Amino acid sequence: MPDDLHYDCDGYCEGHERKVQLPLQSLEYCIVCFKTSQDLKLCSFCGEASSSKTSAYCSKECQTRDWAEHKKICGKDKTDRISLDVFHPFLCVLAEYNRLQGPLHPALQHKIINNPRPDSRATTFSDGSRAKLILLGEHVGETPERWWPTAETPGISVKLKRRFVRDGNLLPIVTSIVVALLSEMYTTPYTDRHSLPRTRLNYKSSPIADFGIVKGKAVVHCEDTFAFRNTITGQFWFGQDPQDHYWIYFKTLKGESLFFRCRVIHIQCVRVSRVRSLYSSKRTDAWNCTLGAVCLLGPSNEARLTQDA
Repeated sequence: MPDDLHYDCDGYCEGHERKVQLPLQSLEYCIVCFKTSQDLKLCSFCGEASSSKTSAYCSKECQTRDWAEHKKICGKDKTDRISLDVFHPFLCVLAEYNRLQGPLHPALQHKIINNPRPDSRATTFSDGSRAKLILLGEHVGETPERWWPTAETPGISVKLKRRFVRDGNLLPIVTSIVVALLSEMYTTPYTDRHSLPRTRLNYKSSPIADFGIVKGKAVVHCEDTFAFRNTITGQFWFGQDPQDHYWIYFKTLKGESLFFRCRVIHIQCVRVSRVRSLYSSKRTDAWNCTLGAVCLLGPSNEARLTQDA
């Protein structure tokens, strides 16, 4: 990395590629006395020690002794700590923005010629799989009155349309969110030779040590999954497979695990049960991004409405 690296006013590196600054992974020893302890702590403001990325402080005395070095990187104008407690609705915005960049779902452009009511049964297919079948007819563009003429109420029609809008493209969307977080928050270096404050994610009082994508299964009823058949072209396909589900995980330095799930309205998965930690017995939270709200699952098993998305 060249010494003259700097960022312009928009945060982009001039003439050089960005370099990812890996977050603190563990606390191994005191940076001053090199003592190992289970009770090591970071600076309460910036969430970092000095130059080492695996060290902290064992006492206030050691932190005071290190202040002359640490103050070079500490301060409100140098580190912007963004808490997932207040930031997770913005992840919903990112997911929705990426959805808008994709193509319109085929089922929204063709007339629905059967009547897939909310209480209608699933269809069993030749391979033994089951899903609610949607029969598509002529191309109608985005004309709402011609799209599903047999819908019992406008409300039912709107709900089905919203589910189709969010069907598919789950992995590309969560991947784009993770890459955006990495490129925008973890490419500002641990030096004071740039004009912008560095940004780091944290949760409660603990920095985020790792984040990425989890692959798993969403537990849903077969009546809440879709299969589509174009009666004109004969094309047949299944909607988003709940057995091939993806969400984002965050792990704090303290060992807490957090999960963010988006685009689950299309499979009617608008509530989640308590998620067990993948790493430890520490507290686990999960944010479930549904159609109109974010559900925060805390220490209790009860999901509560926290904020409109």
